[in-house]
Amino acid sequence: MHHARYNHNTVLLADGTILAVGGGQGPNLYDNPVLQAELYDPATGLWRDMASQAANRTYHSTALLLPDGRVVSAGSDGGDMPRTIEYYSPPYLFQGARPTISSAPTSVGYGQAFSIGTPNAADITRAALVKLGSTTHANNFEQRYVDLAFSAGGGQLNATAPAEPELAPPGHYMLFLLNSSGVPSVAKILRLG
Repeated sequence: MHHARYNHNTVLLADGTILAVGGGQGPNLYDNPVLQAELYDPATGLWRDMASQAANRTYHSTALLLPDGRVVSAGSDGGDMPRTIEYYSPPYLFQGARPTISSAPTSVGYGQAFSIGTPNAADITRAALVKLGSTTHANNFEQRYVDLAFSAGGGQLNATAPAEPELAPPGHYMLFLLNSSGVPSVAKILRLG
């Protein structure tokens, strides 16, 4: 991380990278806010600076991944803190056309095989479940990113849900498909378990 911070939010993105936003560097909850967003790539182990936020996002702020692949960042705490919302568009949204999901189940069981309709089946390189989040005090303990095993054929993907709840706790997830350029689809929401 290039910018030390605490009381910040981290968000698992649709491609498995991690966005860090907000937080502060001072001895109090609201001192020296960090506006610079940063992106961590677990594949390379490297951080890189992204666009800065317009408003302080310190204690009691929130940031969550949206089904369209953007991140919503909002709130903070304290007397003069912003009552605003910002949207962050990750680099993957600017890398070309997005794949689409034409059909997906609304519910799957553990270890269950299921089909995902997509006209882009031949170009899909990754299918993943990202748990819907809920943030409090700059913590989102529900975050999960689970790659799915799949094969492509006939305008669809044949995927398999995670085998056990220890790998992916029961609940609602966003299903993303990523193409060979690393661009994610708009997610479909499904319930696992």
